[in-house]
Amino acid sequence: MENKLERMILFQESVRQHRNEKYRKEYREKGYTKGWIAERIRYENTHNQLEDAWGGHGVISHGESNRLTREILRTWSGLSEQEYMELKGLVPRITSMKTLFDNMTSKELGLQILGEEAVLALLAEQDLPPGWDLRFISKLGGGQAYKARREMEKQYTEQHGSDTSIVTPMTFFQYKRSLIGDL
Repeated sequence: MENKLERMILFQESVRQHRNEKYRKEYREKGYTKGWIAERIRYENTHNQLEDAWGGHGVISHGESNRLTREILRTWSGLSEQEYMELKGLVPRITSMKTLFDNMTSKELGLQILGEEAVLALLAEQDLPPGWDLRFISKLGGGQAYKARREMEKQYTEQHGSDTSIVTPMTFFQYKRSLIGDL
């Protein structure tokens, strides 16, 4: 039995590594930076862990998982998924959540990761009874990311004397051009 478990773990690790390499190649071809790609892969790995944890708490549908992910996003950003897409200039009915994450800056991705990691920690710490409101837990995780966002914005304001928001209307490529100019 233990040998079967070890093989399963090795297989899952192999699949994860293959998926990560596929993402690296795909995003390099699209012109993303190495730092951003690393952050995007970190997000995917965190999100997969979170989906597994939610599955252990009875979340079996992809739609429910997406709803909980949107709750984390809404809590830290102050915007619904549709509002966030509109802010980025994406078409909400056509654009997927993956495309939205592909158009986030590293800081925005980092905040989503923080929110999802906070949810993972809460799920691991709590012995939740069946039927517990995972939406509430998702809001708590998103709240941790919101606090971090506000702290980063406060520090920026203190250092530069002007207000700024981590949530930017620019897509990743617009943001990148604003930092390094047109290539």
